[in-house]
Amino acid sequence: MTRHGFGDASGNPVIINGLAPGPHKIRIQLETANHQLLDQGMVRFTVPDAPVTGSAHGETATAADQHADSEPPAKILIDSPDPAWLARGVVFVQYRAQNLQIVPVYGPAALAVSPRVGHIHVTVDDASWHWADASGNPIIFRGLPAGPHRILIQLVNANHQPLDQGTVQITIPAAMAQAH
Repeated sequence: MTRHGFGDASGNPVIINGLAPGPHKIRIQLETANHQLLDQGMVRFTVPDAPVTGSAHGETATAADQHADSEPPAKILIDSPDPAWLARGVVFVQYRAQNLQIVPVYGPAALAVSPRVGHIHVTVDDASWHWADASGNPIIFRGLPAGPHRILIQLVNANHQPLDQGTVQITIPAAMAQAH
């Protein structure tokens, strides 16, 4: 079982893509700004074996980005993780997009919006799944195991098609991983 934690203060829905078919459970914790647990809940669900037809993920857009001719390419800029947070076992990564507005708008019709809109997909350690985030807030992880980790951040259009990407390589100190 994979256990990763990430922080989100956006108030937007949590969107996870690419989960393998079968049963899953996700724990969501409400915490103070200092990561003190206030409350928590668990959602259990089963991903079906067959893909759902008609979803944005199953559609192939011949023009993955309809703005290719009229707008400059979308680009993601990723800052190095904050070393003060990393020393405490917390990964805090700020990013920003150029030539794309990060908003919670999804689906094929949104490809025609100008200026271009999209969001990010975040994958940790080459997992088969990722989560989508449209908050524009920094990416925050807590509770990763000690050792090296690779975080892939993809800038995607409203139909989840990659436009640009970057990776962050980090190492969680052994003492900090054991403290969580």
